Amino acid sequence: MDQTQAIWIRDPLSILADGAERGVVVRGGKIVELVPRGREPATANTVVYDAQAHVVLPGLINTHHHFYQTLTRALPAALDRELFPWLQALYPVWARLTPKSLDLGVTVAMSELLLSGCTTTTDHHYVFPAGLEDGLASTSRWRRRSGSASARS
Repeated sequence: MDQTQAIWIRDPLSILADGAERGVVVRGGKIVELVPRGREPATANTVVYDAQAHVVLPGLINTHHHFYQTLTRALPAALDRELFPWLQALYPVWARLTPKSLDLGVTVAMSELLLSGCTTTTDHHYVFPAGLEDGLASTSRWRRRSGSASARS
């Protein structure tokens, strides 16, 4: 779809915006109009997205994430452990991270965040085994591809 085409997100089940009971009009990734109760958009030539079964809310912000840890969250040796035993179980695994495994972890983490409504996040990456700098550079593709979502390594 053309990025300049206005989209009316019409009649949502609920919306977190005063004066937008009938929805919002979005163009180029920005809300350009709130549509109040009993009204139609003033914006011409809108494409309608029927949101009657959806809730519209602002993108959520996650201020602290460790993308690479997505790969080891179910490691048996680390399950149900206190912090230091947990770290002792995981540091040897994280020391063997490769650019490919980091890319996979970032892909899974960002996908889960976006599916849950998170549109902005930061990655607190602090594990740097030899050769991983190439993997960190490759994760920047998320910043370019995901539009409003941003990932920092």
